[in-house]
Parts: sequence; C-alpha cells; structure tokens
Amino acid sequence: MKKLLSVLLVAVMLVSTLSLFSCSDKYYDEVEPVGNEDETVLSTKYGDVKYDLFRAFYLTYKNGGYSHSDSARMAIDNALDILAVFALCEDMDIDTESRDIYNKVDDIIVACVDGGTVDGVEYQGYGDFDKYLAAISAMYMTDRVNRLIIRYSLCENMLIEKFKEVTTPTNEAVKEYFLSDDCIRITWFVSEYRESADRAHAALAGLSGDDAITNVFVQYSLATVSASSQKNGWYLGKSESSQELRNVSDRAFALGVGEYSEVMLGGDGNYYIVYRMEKVASYVDTNLSDVKSSYIYNELGKTLDTAKADMRAGVSYSDFYNQITANDGVGIVQ
Repeated sequence: MKKLLSVLLVAVMLVSTLSLFSCSDKYYDEVEPVGNEDETVLSTKYGDVKYDLFRAFYLTYKNGGYSHSDSARMAIDNALDILAVFALCEDMDIDTESRDIYNKVDDIIVACVDGGTVDGVEYQGYGDFDKYLAAISAMYMTDRVNRLIIRYSLCENMLIEKFKEVTTPTNEAVKEYFLSDDCIRITWFVSEYRESADRAHAALAGLSGDDAITNVFVQYSLATVSASSQKNGWYLGKSESSQELRNVSDRAFALGVGEYSEVMLGGDGNYYIVYRMEKVASYVDTNLSDVKSSYIYNELGKTLDTAKADMRAGVSYSDFYNQITANDGVGIVQ
C-alpha cells in the first residue's frame, strides 16, 4: 500500500512527535472536492463518510489483491476508525477542530510540498503544489483526504495521551492481561513490494521453528526493520492495533503458535507475513512497563471498537454507495 498514501503515511507516522504550535504563516488552500468526491457513501450518528475517503482505502486494498467485497469492508472499517477517534476525542473534551490542529495540518502540508522541517522532522517535499497533488492522486488520494487523515492522526495521539492519564491499571491487572488470550507474541516480515513478500513466503515452505522463520523474515524484510526485534518478536493486544494494521492484527490472532500467515496488505502500504510465537511467561516480570503500555493501548482499542459497533448499528448506506459497489465495484474508478 505504499501505492496508497505515501505523503499521508509519512505524515501520519511522524506526527506523534509534533506539538500543536504552528510555526509558519504560510499555507496552501485545501482543494475542494470535484465531481462525485463529496457524495456521501454512508451516514452514522457520528458523521458521514464521503466518497473520496472510501475510494482511497478501497482502491488501495483492491489493487493490493483483495476481493471487491473485502476491499469495501476494510475501507468502511478504516473510515469508521477515523470517526470513532473523533467521537471519543469529543467525549474526552479534546477539540478535534481546533485552530491549533488545523494550523499543524497546514504546516505539514507546506512541508510536504516545499520541503522543510516541522518540529524537528525533515520533509523532502515535492517542489510545488501541483506535483504534490499528482503524487497523492497516484496513490488514490485527494488533498482533502490527506488533510483529514493527518488531522485524525494528530487527534489520535492527543487521545492516547489523555487516555493514559485516566487509565491506571494495577500490576495484577496487567499481568492477567499478559497471560490471557487477549495478548499474543508475534513477529512479522514486512516489505513495500509484493514480489519480495511472495519470495519470502515461498522461502518459508517446509520450515518450522522460531529461528528458521525469523531468519527468512530478516533476510527479505525492509532494511529499516530491526533484525533483533524480528528475532525477539513483540507482544500485541487483541484490540491494540492501529487502523493501518488492524487486518494484519486480526489474522495474527487467528494463527496458532508456530504458524505463519499468507501475504497480507496492511493499511500502511506494506505487505506482511505474520508469525505467531510462544509467549515467554517471565517477560511480564522484567518488562512490566512495556506490558502496561500494551494494556492501555488495548483498552483504548476496545473503547474505540465499542464506538464503532455503536456506529455500525445505525449505519445508513446511500443509494450512491449501492450504485458504485454494484457489479464488483466497477463504478469505483481510479
């Protein structure tokens, strides 16, 4: 899904380090939607999902090899994740439409276009606004979608910090979580190229055991992935995963210990193979703070899942959605 949201995803991955103080007076006006981009795909109690957002997610999954029905399902799930974060922010008195947040989005867009540094993070930039628009269009995005997901990520980070303040689990609760089926140990292969993922998957044939599997992952994965992390794995909560990797996380929990998955496209634009490892019971005693962080993220994920379930119960799909998704999605043009 690097073909999806390169500019967006770079911004999304980096905003966790950003303050909300705007450092520039320059900005680029948001490009207004054209044609049917502003059509409503579905409505919920927390807001509407517009076609340009749905299309960005849908085409990313569809062109990544998923079926029409799976692509539509995951696109809607990703869109509801965004609405759920905004809704929970409001419940916790976080203003998702504050001037500070919009100023920060403007700063990131300027850096994406012109290059430069925002809060210590350096952006190469595309050189001019038209090149920026062409680049994100090739990744199925509009300027409005890019800005929306950057704002979502800023709000999500604020929500996480607020949630940490109000969530104070006991050590016993953390240990109980670690030993439960809601927490598993995994590692994964990751690459931006499907061809590399397919080669890695073929190399796994007939192999078993942590060392053999992780050696393949280290050999074929992105150079930026830590080999030691892949060897050791990490612990994941059932509801902990980010929006971008929710489908990868769900598949991980369906695996048995010692099993690996098929090649999967994650919402971050990369291809994954997940391998489930056996837990090390003593880990929680020596790494309690890490497990506690996982516990808190998992509790936040469960809260967001509840909000999404609430939304789904009242979702109203538009006639426009029914038209574009008929006949295996032929109405969703690139």
